[in-house]
Amino acid sequence: MISKGILAEKILRKINGGDYPTSNKVDIRDVYLEMEACRNYLIQKYLIQSGDEISSEFISVFEEVPVLKNTNRDRLYAQLPAQLVSLNIKGASGSHIGLRQVSGVKDEYNVFLPMNSGDAGVHYGLESSNLIGGIGYWLENDKIIFENMPAYYEGKNVMVKMISAIQGLGEDDFVPVPAAVETELEDMIFERMIGMKAVPEKKITDNNPNTP
Repeated sequence: MISKGILAEKILRKINGGDYPTSNKVDIRDVYLEMEACRNYLIQKYLIQSGDEISSEFISVFEEVPVLKNTNRDRLYAQLPAQLVSLNIKGASGSHIGLRQVSGVKDEYNVFLPMNSGDAGVHYGLESSNLIGGIGYWLENDKIIFENMPAYYEGKNVMVKMISAIQGLGEDDFVPVPAAVETELEDMIFERMIGMKAVPEKKITDNNPNTP
């Protein structure tokens, strides 16, 4: 895997120091923006091709996400540990695609059950409302809201596996992308950045004979 900073430096060297001169140097912040857009495009492409199967190397794992309590609603929840990438495939919710798995830390194979935000009301009072003893969750903006979660979870941690945005990574952090896709990602960023290169300025003269 390649770090965010090294990938950006490779792109900058190719643009600013290679065979593609520009009148203005490209800023590394522009590279990071294109890196985000290109990686998200590739994830979306592979999701559509595979029908929601995606390499685990696209996924960030957060092992210590604290469970909090909203006392007004008397409900447990967790704050998303990073910005979630919004993705879509036919017949599936974009939020649930980006949020790949939520579970306890030491029993990650006993996964929580994804729900839609209105499911709790629809199933209220029915046998299905207890989720067959499991724990459910849904997303509300940047929060994971839990359903049927035992009270002892408050103050403990859960594990969140998600496709998170690059912008929250440090320069030394690895970009979550499979090694086989790194070259495709680099080439795509480069081509998009070349399209942004500035047109060299032309000298503007007037009809004044005294103008140098």
